[in-house]
Amino acid sequence: MKKCTCGQMMELNLRTLFFSKKESITHVPVNVCEDCGVYELLPCIKQEVVNYVTSVKAGQSGGEISLTDLYEPAALLKEILSGPLEDSFQLPEKCKDLIGEHINMLLDLYRFAKSEGDGDWMADINERLEAMTVFLKSIQPSSDIYAS
Repeated sequence: MKKCTCGQMMELNLRTLFFSKKESITHVPVNVCEDCGVYELLPCIKQEVVNYVTSVKAGQSGGEISLTDLYEPAALLKEILSGPLEDSFQLPEKCKDLIGEHINMLLDLYRFAKSEGDGDWMADINERLEAMTVFLKSIQPSSDIYAS
């Protein structure tokens, strides 16, 4: 588990991130210290959040959006956290299983896209596979991801 600077253990929660008066991102996975209230974004999703905030500041539409609409692994994490967990140590294993299944589905789609000769679809699937792989590596046993 990840320790907070105050010495307490941090837990994984989905929070809403407000980054201006009118814009927010819901379902953002963060490590939270319930004792002192400190929270931090998971390193593996930080770039997605930064990219979105930058695009909104550049004039694209803002408002409220769920990270699950922007970043596929966040949708899977939301699915896992909305279900029952007997203890926080189950989270990495559940993530590994669900993301592994999702990667297999994407590989099947990739093979189909390749057989159809659809290069754009293949590129899209490849990006999705890369995001899943990065997220999966971040939740390996040495990871700091545990649920509350």
